Amino acid sequence: VILYIKISAYLPTNPSQETCIHHYRILIFEQIFDPLDFPELPTMRADFNLSEFTENIIPSGALCGPVASIEFQSRY
Repeated sequence: VILYIKISAYLPTNPSQETCIHHYRILIFEQIFDPLDFPELPTMRADFNLSEFTENIIPSGALCGPVASIEFQSRY
């Protein structure tokens, strides 16, 4: 049985009309400890630091990976 906890709602792509192609990546991590305490989530996607976010998850080392990913491009 695979269980999951949604820690954030999906933020849809929203490139501005004046910009070029935007690249998006979705990463899946394996949770090896339970339960987890997550740092405060950003309200915007811009300048999100994944390394900083994962380093602040408690307990330390609770996530392994990424174990899967997908990348896509979007433009206005």
